[in-house]
Amino acid sequence: MVKKKARSEVKMQAALVLLTIMLIILIYYFVPPEFIGYTVLEGHVWSTSNTSNFEYNNEEIEIADGAIKLKANVSTAEWTAYSQEIFPIAKAYYDHEDKTSKVQSNDNDVQEIKPGEMASFVFSTNLNNGDSITIYLDDEEATNIYLCNAYEECTSQNLGQVNFTNQEGDYIITLQNLNQPTKIFNLNSDEEIKLDYINSSLGNITKFWYDPSDKTTKVNAQENTTLEVEENKIAEMIFSSNLQNNDIIQIYLKNEEAANLYLCSAGEECTSSNLGQIYFPNQQGYYNLTIQNLNSASKIFNLNSDEEIKLDYIEAIRVTETDHSETNTTYPETANVTTNDFTVENLMYWDSLVTEEILNGQNIDYEYSANSGESWEAAPEDKNLSAVNSTAIRIRAIFSSNTTATPSISLINITYITEEPQAYYEVNGSTIISTIKDENVTVNSSSSKLELSIVTAETLSNIVLNISNLNDARPSSFSRIKEIEILAPDLQNKISSAAIKIYYTDDEIAGINESTLKIYYYNETSQGWQSLESTVNTEENYIRADVEHFSIYGVFGEQPEQQEASSSSSAGGSGGKREFIRGNQEQPSQQQPQQPQESNVETKSEENIQEQVVQTQAEAQAQQQQALTGNIVRIGKVLATGKTNQSLVILGVILIVAYIIAKIEEKRK
Repeated sequence: MVKKKARSEVKMQAALVLLTIMLIILIYYFVPPEFIGYTVLEGHVWSTSNTSNFEYNNEEIEIADGAIKLKANVSTAEWTAYSQEIFPIAKAYYDHEDKTSKVQSNDNDVQEIKPGEMASFVFSTNLNNGDSITIYLDDEEATNIYLCNAYEECTSQNLGQVNFTNQEGDYIITLQNLNQPTKIFNLNSDEEIKLDYINSSLGNITKFWYDPSDKTTKVNAQENTTLEVEENKIAEMIFSSNLQNNDIIQIYLKNEEAANLYLCSAGEECTSSNLGQIYFPNQQGYYNLTIQNLNSASKIFNLNSDEEIKLDYIEAIRVTETDHSETNTTYPETANVTTNDFTVENLMYWDSLVTEEILNGQNIDYEYSANSGESWEAAPEDKNLSAVNSTAIRIRAIFSSNTTATPSISLINITYITEEPQAYYEVNGSTIISTIKDENVTVNSSSSKLELSIVTAETLSNIVLNISNLNDARPSSFSRIKEIEILAPDLQNKISSAAIKIYYTDDEIAGINESTLKIYYYNETSQGWQSLESTVNTEENYIRADVEHFSIYGVFGEQPEQQEASSSSSAGGSGGKREFIRGNQEQPSQQQPQQPQESNVETKSEENIQEQVVQTQAEAQAQQQQALTGNIVRIGKVLATGKTNQSLVILGVILIVAYIIAKIEEKRK
């Protein structure tokens, strides 16, 4: 009896299982899941290459080279530093004996020159190495004669020499070792000589001074021991180093009569034509003579005056000016940049704010406004803006800096979810469409690889729309990708907004710079192409532009050499891909407008619906995971949530009833 009862229970349970399976199959076949449409994840980029996308104070913010930054405040400080170098006086000679008349001609009126005594002479012209000086010597002891620099004694280190053999006659000294041309020299000898005549290969002698007094100790320190220089007498100053123009000879003058002082070249007396001059008003103190008109650097000068003066101290000073410049770059402590409003029709909700930035140790905060900037809210830390309840949004980036560096932004992108367009048409050639006022209509042309988004200003029926590829190329200076003609005469002047996307392949743009692609329309009046502000999506291979009418459109780009020569560049952007996955929807006939998508879905076969649901769900999951990966937002479709599948509800009810029946039978037994 127990075994019989057990077998009966097993049969009952098996029957319930079989009945359940059969009901599931029947329900699934006759009550398919209801396909309720799509939502679309899209993205909008406020291109940082286009300053018109932003509002900002151009004194605080700059947008250049595709980046938004704090504007650098560059200031330059310039100053001149002065350094002073002192050249002390080495020798001061005064009260020369003028012996010029004794050596100007060979007349037996000789000038005796003793060893160790100065014999300085001046020619009318500068001499250089290789030139010669001729001297006529009377009988005296044999000796070596040396040619020296002016006011210097020399032996082996000299400008030339000759050996006098105690034979009267001419002796020639050839110049050597001169650093620069000069016309003043000194003559030295080991023994006393008798000089009757002196001349040079380039000019005659003009002055010969002998045995001047050494007055160096009177002027090399300020100690009240003065050198009295009488009117028009030679006072030679020899400094430790060569001086040049703009150097200063500083002299300390004691009280005497007022006088004009003149600085002259070595061995010359001068008045108005000189190397510098000052007026002494008979007031004791320092006076500065600035050297000018020197043809070459020199360390020997003559000081001449038109009245007697008393010199207490002499030195030379060189003041060197060094120009300095220092550039400082600072940045504002804070500034902000605001995007334009971005409005989305058929918006379900905003998704995420995506930015690409370089902080450089600084900071950028983000805010959003849902009322065109009347009020602002801080963006969440994760930049998820799904809580924003508005179809329009703008973003504000607030830069903060320690004034030594600037952060930068190269990408501001917002993603959002929209509903699928209310009406969709596939047009490959010519078809008839209908529109409802202010509702979005999407037109796709697989043959032309083109997509139109149209919002009309009124409800229209039986509108003829034609999309076709053109082969008769119209002239253009750019490289042509394709030409497409869009004709819809009944839509002209009735469009609220329209946008066009034209897709291309990598083969079609071979040899063309992809970032330069633009959409143009052919102006029949001017018989030329006019460019539209275009956005290139290099990830998904399309170009997008807003249009105001339908006519002939073309896609053109520049080859690399064209781009280098061009003064303008195409507007670029990194938008996202919008894939129009239509499943196996039936296409409308060429003469009848397509019905809304939901009613078309009901006519699909069970297999097509099942395949579409499974495929779309898998794609949706993958696309959602990849949507915000990396710096470029990838856009795709996701299956919308909505009505519960009716077959699943019925199946749940059946299972509950079966369970209740099984429990009742168990209690009866």
